[in-house]
Amino acid sequence: MKDKQAQNSDYWRGEGLNLFVKLSSWIVMPILLAVWAGKRLDLKFNTEPKIFFATVGIAFIISIAGMIATAMKAMRETEKNNLKNEKIKK
Repeated sequence: MKDKQAQNSDYWRGEGLNLFVKLSSWIVMPILLAVWAGKRLDLKFNTEPKIFFATVGIAFIISIAGMIATAMKAMRETEKNNLKNEKIKK
């Protein structure tokens, strides 16, 4: 019984860490890309903060949408696994 509990605990710890990495990447990657692109475009077109703020704003919206989509997918998978486990127990 303890082996089964330890295995279940390891599974959830791994799934939680996987979700954390996915959500963190949705925060970091679009923002870093927007900061880099915004600064480069501002220097090229000499529009100091305008393009920078626009790209960061767009990246923020993309980040939020990506995090919501990823979280919803993870919640659906978790519910599916819970239903599957309940059927196995019965």
